[in-house]
Amino acid sequence: MADIKLSQLASITSLGNADLFPVSKSIAGGNWESKSITVQNVYKSFGSSTRSLKVSKSGVRDSDTIKDAVAIAVALVPPPGEFDPVIIQVSPGSYTEDNPITIPQWVTIYSEGGVYSSAVVASNDGDIFISSGNNLLNGFTIVGGMAFSNIACKSTTHTSSQITNCIMINCYNGIFADNGSIIATFITGLSFQRVFDKFIRSANGGFIAATSCSLTGIMTRPVCGYSSSGAGSELYMWSCSASNCVRGMSAGQNGYIDAFSAQDRKSVV
Repeated sequence: MADIKLSQLASITSLGNADLFPVSKSIAGGNWESKSITVQNVYKSFGSSTRSLKVSKSGVRDSDTIKDAVAIAVALVPPPGEFDPVIIQVSPGSYTEDNPITIPQWVTIYSEGGVYSSAVVASNDGDIFISSGNNLLNGFTIVGGMAFSNIACKSTTHTSSQITNCIMINCYNGIFADNGSIIATFITGLSFQRVFDKFIRSANGGFIAATSCSLTGIMTRPVCGYSSSGAGSELYMWSCSASNCVRGMSAGQNGYIDAFSAQDRKSVV
């Protein structure tokens, strides 16, 4: 039977700078098992790395695409590491990228102007960003193609992948932990046409901690706002919402969802 519970979860301590995400999970017999999920604090790369790359459409720059900047970062000597990370700074503009873009470990990609000034537009089907763990993606509008089934950000590794302050438009999945782990904060999903099948999805043993995420869909799409499926798959939600979805949350095939202050809203016809 689907395992969906609304529980009083502990607040995330010092969101944005925390290494510890405390949660509680139900176990057999109706008791509660308290545990903490420890994640690497990739935010420490902000301001602490002397190695940075500039992406821009004009002026002095290392690259005019994010994907090319990532390739430059990987080729650096020494390569990006825990004590020598790399920051890719993206100037305002719209960047049509030859996706997928694989974000290496210890690389931060962030928009200098914020989510409303920098857009990443997919030119191919499939994944747009793939996280290799221990990295951060911050401050972008990520746009899927209308003819594509895009996944805005996917992780297939159980090291800390963090994505924050992003808007995802017309993607088949917004965030997908496919036997991987993702910490998602302040993510907005917008569905204008027939796309978005699932906004935030954990499957095949994936793990997601989602905070302050919101989805606005149309009644026929997405099929589900928040989904966890498959043994070992876990989705923890704090202050998340889904509007105009067929289903707000769905846990199946022994997937697990734990939510605090979640809302599922539908239009009145």
